Amino acid sequence: MANTLKLRIGECGDIQKPYKLSNGSFRVRVLFRDLDGKVKPLTAVGKTKGDARARLKEKWEEKSKALGHRGASDGVTLEELLLGWIDHEDKPRPHKKQLSENTRYKYRAAIHNDIIPRAGELRLSEITTGMLNSLLDDLVDADGTGYTRAKRAMTVLISSWKWGIGEGLARGNPTRDLEPIQTPKRDVVILEMHELTILREAIAAWSDPKGARPGPKSNRVANIFELMLATGCRISEILALDYKDVHLNPPAGADPTQWRPWIYIHRSVKENPDGWLWIGPTKTEDTRAIALPAFGVEVLRRVLTEGDGTGLVFQAGKPRTGKAAAAEPIVRPENVRRALRSAMRYAEVPEDIRTRAKPHTLRKTVATHLERHLDLKAAAKQLGHLDDKVTRKHYVAIDGAIIDHAELIEKLSASTLTLQTGSSNEVRAPVFLD
Repeated sequence: MANTLKLRIGECGDIQKPYKLSNGSFRVRVLFRDLDGKVKPLTAVGKTKGDARARLKEKWEEKSKALGHRGASDGVTLEELLLGWIDHEDKPRPHKKQLSENTRYKYRAAIHNDIIPRAGELRLSEITTGMLNSLLDDLVDADGTGYTRAKRAMTVLISSWKWGIGEGLARGNPTRDLEPIQTPKRDVVILEMHELTILREAIAAWSDPKGARPGPKSNRVANIFELMLATGCRISEILALDYKDVHLNPPAGADPTQWRPWIYIHRSVKENPDGWLWIGPTKTEDTRAIALPAFGVEVLRRVLTEGDGTGLVFQAGKPRTGKAAAAEPIVRPENVRRALRSAMRYAEVPEDIRTRAKPHTLRKTVATHLERHLDLKAAAKQLGHLDDKVTRKHYVAIDGAIIDHAELIEKLSASTLTLQTGSSNEVRAPVFLD
């Protein structure tokens, strides 16, 4: 019999020797450690020794299910751990904030595409920290891309292992000492004022109804471009803007000289790996009211006069059908990006601008403009960042202006007086001049 002092919660010892009862049947017993930490017996009776053992095994299988399969870590594979964890995250729990649907889709993609194919069949007891480090390194391509995939896979591994330990599926934790994934430092790129003018002209030429470009034409891309510049919002937030979120006229009793038109940002367009679109909360699940500059108001007044006043401000021309259909005629963000690239090619915009002119670059341009003329906190608040460190690291371009304090520092040249006394030098304390 196994030493009961060494049993973990949910584990059982060896089946004890069958005991023959007075009626000729046999009884067998096994000791197990229950969830309360106490060692308890589990018995079964059968006509023969083999029958008694078989009945006991059946009873133990049922009992182990009630114990949540604790103690089975030696046989649990990484695939089973990952799928168990993500299924657990799919279940709503009133006492805990649930991962967003979009995040769960991305985690599932990491599980099925990045982790299971590489290590899914390994048992948890076989996996080492070195194995997981190699797995994550394999996700980063030779050209330096793939850091986002690797970071997401690391998050999945750490979170699932933590859950597995709580469920008794894992004992050690090789994710605790994983090497941090250092994302290469990239300079924040923005668009300068003259480059914005070039892009506006390119989009106007591409959208011109009388232009030579074949195919349908509209001002939708131009309007989205201007509204992103007017607000600094994500493209997904602009495309989720509803008519009821737009406030261009002052309410009754308000002083029009003190009131500003504004929009309410609280939703964004989401897309799962299958291409399905829906409207959900913003990326950081924040809400913010943003005052509009005059050119943003002009764009929205023009757009609102073209619509019916209900639903999304920007609507797709033809709703999609099939598995990639949407409940609302949502404009697909990638379609806007594609149209912007097409407009730049059509107008022969210089390659240097084309490589930087993306919807997200407009957001960085707004952030940098606010940081330089106001401060970092103002930029972070406009963008909806909960931490201005994110704004500083990823959205504000380095100011290339020369730091010129030369005239003031020049005064230090006369601040130290040296007196010659024999063959040695006597240095007096500095005297800072006003």
